[in-house]
Amino acid sequence: MNDRLQSIDMLRGLAILAVLAIHCPHDAPGGFRENIWFLPSFLAGYGYLGVHLFVLISGFCIHRRAAVGVANTGEYRLDWGKFWKRRIWRLYPPYVVAIVISLVAATVHQRFVVNHEQIGWDLLLHLTMLHNLTEFGTSLGNGSLWSLGMEEQLYAGYVLLILLFRRSSTMMLLCIIGIVTIGWRLSMPVAGPLNLGPFQLGKWYLWPLMFWLHWTLGAIAVEVAEGIRTVPRWCSSISLACIALLIAMLLNRQFVELFIATKGTISNGVLIAGWWQPWIFTTSELFALLGFYIGLNWLIEKEGSCWTTHRVARYLAYLGRVSYSVYLVHIPIIYTLEMYVTLQPIGWQWLVRMILFVGTSIIGGLAFFHVIEKRFVQGKSPIKWSHPRLRTKVISHA
Repeated sequence: MNDRLQSIDMLRGLAILAVLAIHCPHDAPGGFRENIWFLPSFLAGYGYLGVHLFVLISGFCIHRRAAVGVANTGEYRLDWGKFWKRRIWRLYPPYVVAIVISLVAATVHQRFVVNHEQIGWDLLLHLTMLHNLTEFGTSLGNGSLWSLGMEEQLYAGYVLLILLFRRSSTMMLLCIIGIVTIGWRLSMPVAGPLNLGPFQLGKWYLWPLMFWLHWTLGAIAVEVAEGIRTVPRWCSSISLACIALLIAMLLNRQFVELFIATKGTISNGVLIAGWWQPWIFTTSELFALLGFYIGLNWLIEKEGSCWTTHRVARYLAYLGRVSYSVYLVHIPIIYTLEMYVTLQPIGWQWLVRMILFVGTSIIGGLAFFHVIEKRFVQGKSPIKWSHPRLRTKVISHA
């Protein structure tokens, strides 16, 4: 199954643009009256939701092969050996090259301070993709690599998800996964680090249980697309998706903090203090997830329409197809640029800075894709191993 969905690639393109928006230096000091770029700078702060969209898309794409099999045979079947072989060849070699690039770039931007006593553990945990579970989650001069470890761990949990798909209704499945995910998110702020000798378990907000519901909703979306499951019609209403995303933005911590700072209607920030804070954080992201899920269903239904064939849609989809490469290398590029670019966050320099940083990150990602990632997109070794075979020479007696 090699056919690609333009709608999925478009969403990938939106997700990587969101990630670039928040990771590129986008600060615009002052306020609405002092800096004309304050609003776009403020909106860029929501770019972290691009990771949430990536995880939703991941659940859709990873489960798609199994969903097609269920649609054809009525049974959940998956060759786990082939599954892991495809995943490793598809993702791991570019990931290792990105680690090398990050360490080389770190000698320039100096954002990664090497602790010689722990560098071995840091590298080992990154190479085994367990770093997000530890204190090294955002190290090696490329903090974005944490999400790749998290997704690999979600792949490992795919076995359990398949069992739940076999034995649970859609509502029961969402209740189980939702309780686990929300429970983890609400308990995370009170959990301290756990010492394991040479390193610590911690940074609980980078663990896969934070995103298990995201991944599951993506898998449910592909089953809906394949006609295996049915959901209410409102699950593909673009109007409802926009409302859910708007609520997510209004409940977001940065909006609440801005509201308090400008209006001063809630004294001492009591709304975001104490036990309110994790609830606001969780509720906001759940509304964002709902908006993304509904938008995904809606866009899948529009596959082949003007929404996915317009020129802008094609450009966005192309960016989505190289988004893994852009994601792998954008942090080293941004950190290195910051060493040499002195544009100020005011006036037109703000806009020039954003265009320069985002554009350079995309160009760097394109180069990485064509030089490295392109060789592994089929999920197999780019080297064709040939074995000599004994050939029998046919002698004619005529």
